[in-house]
Amino acid sequence: MKKINIKINNEIIRCPSCNSKNIDENGIQDLCEHLVFIGTSHSDDPEIDTENLNSKYDLEKYEFITDFFKAELDDNYSLFVDSSTRQIDVYLLYKNL
Repeated sequence: MKKINIKINNEIIRCPSCNSKNIDENGIQDLCEHLVFIGTSHSDDPEIDTENLNSKYDLEKYEFITDFFKAELDDNYSLFVDSSTRQIDVYLLYKNL
């Protein structure tokens, strides 16, 4: 899994592959086939989890879900992390970019 730190500008997040507007100022918008997970460091329940990854996450084995992603996912996945504007981190996991 590749991890990429980002800074969100204008609160619009577009898929790096197909350019779908996944998130804007009104929240989650156009989900594309590449976006598989949206979550935060503040909650154990993701907003989006199309591959049911959260059910495979073992809290006793991994302190953070990002540790689970790093250990269990291959390079077909790319994790984008935004921690620049909030008290919490936002996780956006894409596949097959």
